[in-house]
Amino acid sequence: MFDFVFERASGCSGQVALVMLPGAGMSPSDFLVNGFVDAMRRRNLQVDAVMVGVTSADYVSVDFGQRLKRQLLDALNGYSCIWLAGISLGAFGALRLLQEGMERVGGMLLLSPFLSTRGTVARVAGEGGLDRWSPSAGERLNDETALLCWLKEHPQAFSQELYLGWGADDRYSLSGELLAARLPEDRVFRIPGNHDWPTWNSLWQEMLDAVPFSAGEEVR
Repeated sequence: MFDFVFERASGCSGQVALVMLPGAGMSPSDFLVNGFVDAMRRRNLQVDAVMVGVTSADYVSVDFGQRLKRQLLDALNGYSCIWLAGISLGAFGALRLLQEGMERVGGMLLLSPFLSTRGTVARVAGEGGLDRWSPSAGERLNDETALLCWLKEHPQAFSQELYLGWGADDRYSLSGELLAARLPEDRVFRIPGNHDWPTWNSLWQEMLDAVPFSAGEEVR
C-alpha cells in the first residue's frame, strides 16, 4: 500500500487534487519542508495537495502504474479532477500513470523528468528525438525504453495542460528537451540551476503562476 498525505492548500477543500510524486530518496514531507504546499496556499489555490510515499523500487516495478492508479482512484473518489506533479523519478511515475490510463487527469507538472538512463536518452536525442527515433522490437519490450516507446506512439499525452521545467545544468536536461519538442513554448520552463531543491522551488513558483488547474479534458 502506498502512503498518502493530504494537505488542504486553501481554506476549504477543493474539487481538484494535485498528486505529488517525490524523486528517488525523497519522502512526502519533503514537499512540505521545501515550501511547495505553502506556495500553493499563498496563491489561495482551490487545490488539495496529495503527497505520495513511493520508493525507487516502486517506480520501476512492472505493476507500479496499475497499483498506484487503483489506490489513488479509491482515495480521491470525491474529487472531480486530478492533476499530477512529479520530480525526477516522480515525473517518470506520473507518466507511467498516464501510460496506465489514469482517469480524471486534468494536467501534469513535471520537474527535471527522468525518462530512462542518460545513455538511452542521448541515443534517442541523437536520432532526432521521439518523432524520428525508430525503436527496435526488442526496445519495445525492454523496461528501460518502454516509457519512451509509449511516449513516441502516444503524442496525445502531450496535451496543452502538460507543464515542464528543469535547470540548465540538470543532469537530466536532455530528457526535458525530448519532451519539450512536443510542447508549446509557454508550457516549458528552463531556468539556471541544477538537479536540486532550490531549482525545483523556483520552477514550482513559476509553474503555479501559469497553471490554471482547470478540469480540462483527460490526458490519454
